[in-house]
Amino acid sequence: MLNILRIMTSVGKSDKRLITTVLQQQEIQNLYYVVTARDMAKKERVIYRKEKVRKEKNDQ
Repeated sequence: MLNILRIMTSVGKSDKRLITTVLQQQEIQNLYYVVTARDMAKKERVIYRKEKVRKEKNDQ
């Protein structure tokens, strides 16, 4: 049975656009490649901004 691990990240920035990427793990451990990338959905942008503010508060 083939085990496929995909990870969705919402941390990328390209100029002023927030980007979500989907990564897939290769057969070699700890090696990933980009499956797709797209603009963040509105809900993802809200979560991203909330987490960014929370992280900035914790860093101070």
